[in-house]
Amino acid sequence: MNQAFAGDINTLKAKLEALRAGGATPDQRLSTLVAFRAKLVAAIDADDLKWIDLPLRLGVRIGPPAYSIQVCSAVVVAGFYVPVSAKETWDLAVTHGAMPLTQAVADQFLNEAANAGNFVEMKTQPYSGDPKKNKLMMFDEFSDTLNGTVYKTKHGSEPVSGSHKLWMVSTKLAEKNTCNYGMYHLGPRPPTAEGGHGPYLFPEYSVQNGLIRSGHDWAYWDYSQLLQLMKGLKEGTTLVTDLRKAIQNKHPAVWDEPLAFDAGQFPGSKKTFFVR
Repeated sequence: MNQAFAGDINTLKAKLEALRAGGATPDQRLSTLVAFRAKLVAAIDADDLKWIDLPLRLGVRIGPPAYSIQVCSAVVVAGFYVPVSAKETWDLAVTHGAMPLTQAVADQFLNEAANAGNFVEMKTQPYSGDPKKNKLMMFDEFSDTLNGTVYKTKHGSEPVSGSHKLWMVSTKLAEKNTCNYGMYHLGPRPPTAEGGHGPYLFPEYSVQNGLIRSGHDWAYWDYSQLLQLMKGLKEGTTLVTDLRKAIQNKHPAVWDEPLAFDAGQFPGSKKTFFVR
């Protein structure tokens, strides 16, 4: 964590704890959470990206992988899983010389979490038209939930996945549309699910928020949209020096969509970010 923000983070954290202890409803906590989140995002630095070597087995359960990549655990700052917007994800990818995940890598990350016994069934928070009951922005409560699982105990050491979403590099992106993906289920596709998953996901799993062109703009965030990045694709022990080119060339280890990705949408290349 960038210590320049430590004072503000500690002050807002104490204020939030006092509000919760006093029984404040979501609408009464919202302004504090918005300010707190902004400081947490600003404080993310290289030390908060806990990199894990991820085997890329292309949906195969066992055997030596032909490929691997580094993926960071869902980012935690000051004990909170930090929700981010798509634009913040793109900006942080540039800052840290990395890339947002693709569907292919996200699904393989889930597979390896399952292999390690670190799958966490999706845990959602309710949206309500009543501001006093709306939990969509209550990332403090979601952090409590994840901190009660292997998300905390295996953070930075093993793949853990299942109960969060990511902003994705995908052909579903458009000038005014983002693409988010995640919240996995052990079992058949839930009846309320949108979109599908990729070909590498183990068949006993499904995804609630599949690969679709999202209606969210580039500034939107909610409790579930966490930050993971990837870098360092390898073929065997040989580093693939240009991950962007690998994605554009539809390298099977990191890309499973039928169409090629628009290079103008990559972090560092995309220049405009639509906000309503």
